[in-house]
Amino acid sequence: MTVHSDSESAGGRGPDANLHRRSARPQVIRASPLALVYLTVEWSVPERRARRAFQEAIERLSADHPAIDIAFYSLDEEDETVRDFLKPLGFPMKYALGSGSLIWLESGRMVASESYGCLLDAADIVERTLVLWGDRVRS
Repeated sequence: MTVHSDSESAGGRGPDANLHRRSARPQVIRASPLALVYLTVEWSVPERRARRAFQEAIERLSADHPAIDIAFYSLDEEDETVRDFLKPLGFPMKYALGSGSLIWLESGRMVASESYGCLLDAADIVERTLVLWGDRVRS
């Protein structure tokens, strides 16, 4: 797994080192061959739980499956630009849920989603990701 870095990625150490900032432009996300997108808000306790699970899943996937080239993004689900990005994907969101929703994308096309990411732990996220992309390795 390659940690994607561009001018919008979160640098540094710790779980956020592999996570692109919320300001990531939709065209950058669409251009990623494999992307796991996390929807965040600042006001939700369930979202905080889901965020920890997402960050732990990033660490596990990066450490245990480095050959799968996944970009990780966190987007503010209350941002109108984000909502405009999600609409054509078919992601069912009329308002911010605050539940740590997850979207798996292949070249900008949604292949799976979970509206209530707060119901998943890191192992669940890793398992779903590997079911989708476990056979995808960087050549």
